[in-house]
Amino acid sequence: MAWPLPSQVRSGTSNERRVQSYTSLRPAVGIPGTASPFSPFPTSIRPINSSSTRTSSRPVRLSSRATTRRSSVQESLRFDIVFLPYPFSPSLEIESDEPFPKDLRLTRQKLPDILRRLRHHNLVIDVTLSTSDPQRLAMNELHEHITSHLTAHSIHFPASPPFDMNVAARAPQVEYERADWLILQLGKLNRDATSYTLKPAALTTWQLTVAALIDNMNKISRNMKNPFSDTPLLFIAPRFGKLTGPIDTTNRIHSCYASRVMDTLFTAIFPEPTRNPSCLSACPSYGLEQRLNRVNDDDDDDCFNESLSSTIARGTTLQSENTAPPHPTHSNIADWQAYVQDHALDDSGTDIQPWRGQGTTVEDVADLLTAFIYSQFGGISLCMASLPPGLTIGYSYKNDGSDLSLASLFMSKRTYKVGEGLGEGVERSVLAQAVQKSTSELSTWMETMDGFKSVSTLPFGVLDPKMACKLKTHGLLCALHIFALGQPPVPCSPFLLVYVLGDFDLLFNAPFIRMLGPEAAQALSAIPSNHNSPLDLSPTGPLASLLATYLMIQPVQLTQDMLPARRFELQQQLRAGVLLGCPSAFTLDVPQEILAFSEGFDAYVSDEIPSLASTLRPSLEVLITELYQQHLSSPTQLIQRLEFEVAQISESDSGHARGPIIDADTEAAFILRFTRYLRGVGHPKHPAVKEYVSQEQLCADEESTTSIMLRCKQFMLQISGSCILPANPKQNFCVRFTKGLPQKYAHSKPLGAGADWEPATYPMHFQTCSYRVNIPLTKAIVSSLADPIPDDDDTVTDFDLWIHFSLFAFSGPSSFNIL
Repeated sequence: MAWPLPSQVRSGTSNERRVQSYTSLRPAVGIPGTASPFSPFPTSIRPINSSSTRTSSRPVRLSSRATTRRSSVQESLRFDIVFLPYPFSPSLEIESDEPFPKDLRLTRQKLPDILRRLRHHNLVIDVTLSTSDPQRLAMNELHEHITSHLTAHSIHFPASPPFDMNVAARAPQVEYERADWLILQLGKLNRDATSYTLKPAALTTWQLTVAALIDNMNKISRNMKNPFSDTPLLFIAPRFGKLTGPIDTTNRIHSCYASRVMDTLFTAIFPEPTRNPSCLSACPSYGLEQRLNRVNDDDDDDCFNESLSSTIARGTTLQSENTAPPHPTHSNIADWQAYVQDHALDDSGTDIQPWRGQGTTVEDVADLLTAFIYSQFGGISLCMASLPPGLTIGYSYKNDGSDLSLASLFMSKRTYKVGEGLGEGVERSVLAQAVQKSTSELSTWMETMDGFKSVSTLPFGVLDPKMACKLKTHGLLCALHIFALGQPPVPCSPFLLVYVLGDFDLLFNAPFIRMLGPEAAQALSAIPSNHNSPLDLSPTGPLASLLATYLMIQPVQLTQDMLPARRFELQQQLRAGVLLGCPSAFTLDVPQEILAFSEGFDAYVSDEIPSLASTLRPSLEVLITELYQQHLSSPTQLIQRLEFEVAQISESDSGHARGPIIDADTEAAFILRFTRYLRGVGHPKHPAVKEYVSQEQLCADEESTTSIMLRCKQFMLQISGSCILPANPKQNFCVRFTKGLPQKYAHSKPLGAGADWEPATYPMHFQTCSYRVNIPLTKAIVSSLADPIPDDDDTVTDFDLWIHFSLFAFSGPSSFNIL
């Protein structure tokens, strides 16, 4: 059977997005613009037949000029430049505000940590060079890759010594001897029998060929193989001093950048103790950090009576009042969407085809979308054999998505089709179903205290490549849901989105937390932000439960006179546990699972604005609040948006005088019973329900904490394709009373039936794209309105059974009521 063609088909401004590695932020010492060091899958488009499976840390964007039609055989070399921030040269003598390490000793044990840290700080560069001519000089290409990458991430070389500029101007070839960087090579095994010292390679401009680079990387691979993939490594360091760069969301340049990057990585000792790096005198926040250090070391507790949020996220605290935000602030979601769409590139003239996916059910098309994104992130072919039959993707006769890319998902002419239905309603349904199904995976998601879900994290170990690719897929699905629909990707936690977007102040903002997660706010009140307030260390108090759940300790292990720094750390751990399900999120590096999710979540729409995340940040509190207030949490929210309309005489009676099909009293009686049904909890307690809802599903729905919203959400799913209220607060749901169904869905009359025959009941007829539902009223339905209304909302009536049957029997949990 087919869902009727909607009254309007999606159209609008062209949208083309680009996807790049996410700007992840490390609390208090965060660096914007990182890619996950744990995932071997690219965020860029890869050839389908490519065997490369490694992470790209370079900003790879999905532009209108991108294409996936590449040869399966390529004469090229792909490798990672590992850029160390210090000039590891024993002969270098430069005045500096800190002593330089003279060398770096690599060990197999610490190499994974070094690569993770450097990638986190944007110091791993993805490079591809042609190998068609091994003796070709590679200096110019290498220099371009390095300088463009560092510039994009606001990382700076030190000032180089003066050279003869006339000679430099006449030379078309960049001279290696005068470059700001130099190549390192692996020395011999040291006496400790575990480490190798990196030292400058003896090269000149005319010796720097592709073959020389390959030889250097081969020597490294023999003793220091890349622990995450088969990608070769090329180690490089600055020639004339240390690198400087940003350490927080303000993108201000810090002189302490190198020391923070290399902390605990200077020696072959494992584990190496921290040197507690701090801002140097040349850093913009030197004065503030010195003050915070004095506060943490002060024995006078009165010095600690300040907002804890002012020390967790320096991005907002340190921003100058005279510094204009990089993007305008937005007062609502519609304003934000219009801003992004106005800056989106036109997709006309591109080689990439718009997304096209169609199937029999919403769930099938959602699975197709998820599998396609996963294949793109993983650089693998889409396996249609593993998906349900009857699916169509793209425009190629191969039906394998090979003519599409991730950019296809963001084009204005993208098409989602279920049965005969297409348009906004189908897109809402598919994206909502994809998000719901992905967040239901117990291996990657966990439920938090407030009923939302956050990415499940493990404190140790390397993230499995397939799991990293899956998390990237989930991140992109959430981003698509927000941008395309202007709706929150529920059940994804708003606090997870705030965390990956880097506004840590909001996670310490009590009114914000109370508005979106009242249960979480109540739990967090167990540990006062004022350091002078005593802790409730009783074994049965609210704090005891938090300590046992998130830190696996008992109150007896704590003392009232703990140092302010320890008290602050305790609050950070509990807050991260309650809001994110990850107690270490504020105290250690950003969890690798969240890094992978954030890589997929960030999406580019234009060269004029850096990323989706960048456009959200200036108004993050306002936009996240508005988004999640659309979350359906009470039947009253839905009932307030219902508007009722009585049709005039139906088409079959068009020869008679026109008039309403029911009177005002009948309409009022219907509305009273219909709203009573929506307020009911779970499935009606009646044997007839078991004929179309399985016993397993009945038990699961009854045990769910959201059973009070079961009927409302199913109605929302049918009338809008999503369980989320529309972004436009003025968008209501139209319930229209009609005499029958459209002619193409009319029932066949039984043999010998009279001209006025009609079935006892019709199912509801939804028009999902236009937020409408037609209620065909029969004589049997109208007569049921005369029955007395029970005093409670739990007693089942014939009217309740008809409504419930229309919502559940014809649709199921993941498809339209398409008759």
